[in-house]
Amino acid sequence: MRYSFILNLIININVFINLWGQSVFDYMNQELPGNTPVEFYPCNDSSLSKAHSSPAFSPLGGEVYWAVWPKSMNFNDPQQIVYSIKKDGKWTKPSTAFFSGEYSDMHPSFTADGKKLFFTSNRPINNEDSILDVNIWYIEKKDKNYWDGPFLLTDIDNSGDQRFTSLAGNNNIYFVQKYEKAKLQMGIYFSPYINGQYQEPVLLPESINSGALNAIPCISQDESFIIFMSDRRGIIGGQDLLISYYKNGNWGEPTNLGDKINTNRYETFPYLSPDNKYLFFIRDGIVYWVKFDRG
Repeated sequence: MRYSFILNLIININVFINLWGQSVFDYMNQELPGNTPVEFYPCNDSSLSKAHSSPAFSPLGGEVYWAVWPKSMNFNDPQQIVYSIKKDGKWTKPSTAFFSGEYSDMHPSFTADGKKLFFTSNRPINNEDSILDVNIWYIEKKDKNYWDGPFLLTDIDNSGDQRFTSLAGNNNIYFVQKYEKAKLQMGIYFSPYINGQYQEPVLLPESINSGALNAIPCISQDESFIIFMSDRRGIIGGQDLLISYYKNGNWGEPTNLGDKINTNRYETFPYLSPDNKYLFFIRDGIVYWVKFDRG
């Protein structure tokens, strides 16, 4: 179920092939960060609403999507997903994605090949749906300039909420849904992708899902580690980012990412760049990024 070295090498070769001849991955023309987090200014532009996810960059680097609060800051109004693309060497002004604006759309996440963008939304799943649960949806790229959808992910039971998706390189999907033993009844699950279909979600072990609030998973491409937000005992601030490593068939006890990332405030929404070199996160409504050392 986890990557072998050979499978990981195949993914890296495929990414290299896809990148051949493409423009340099420039992160919206921002100076690359060092070991101290700095603001990622394009997501904090005063002309935009406050970000409600970190930026999700396509594996080829020419597109980026992120979620924002409604400008009214009325939480009954829909959240939106905005995007920017690199065109003629320049990044376009962020605008609302074609599929977003009517319902609350949140937390975009690309597949490793860049052909699908997953997100969560409270849009109705059919004409009779009046409950408006939050479910997993996706759009699918048909050619270089055309996305199709959105489509409901029907492999997974949609009778309750699913939130905060994160995709591994083999398309295994990690997300949050109901777990009665945890704070706010939120637990981190994963659904393996086998023969083109997602399987029954599996709750991650107690090392990840303690009785505290544990949410917003960010899985590495090779599934060797996972970063998530938690308010469990012993953290530095209100909510910290923790990391757990997968070794010998088990998820290890999470460790804190340290006081360079976590403060006495709230750190949430971890997101790794496609090459795992940079970690994006939100601190009190501001998007930051930092050079990432997996340890």
